[in-house]
Amino acid sequence: MILDGGAADVGVESTIIEIENDDIYLLRPGGVTKEVLEQILKTKIKNKKSSSDPNSPGQLPFHYSPKTKLKFIDEVNLGSLSDKRVGGIFFEKADARINLNEVIVLSEKGRFSRSRC
Repeated sequence: MILDGGAADVGVESTIIEIENDDIYLLRPGGVTKEVLEQILKTKIKNKKSSSDPNSPGQLPFHYSPKTKLKFIDEVNLGSLSDKRVGGIFFEKADARINLNEVIVLSEKGRFSRSRC
């Protein structure tokens, strides 16, 4: 369920919780703190550990990578990336000339597919 309270007063992400049986888990901390939720719900909220198969954004050891380098490449400098961990975004199909760690394919119809190589 998504609760929309209008424009956010804080510049952080949404708080995400999971209710499973009688337990409530914090999946991602956000503007509404765990302590506030515990006061409102009158129960303790457990922290959900990060996993290799997350069911919510923010459950991995890292979420955003604002300092990760982004390069736009073409056929001329494609070979210079062969020794690096590289992902690619393509409008149609992936360029098979380079080994990519991750590929996102955008279609002309506005759909996309994602695969790990």
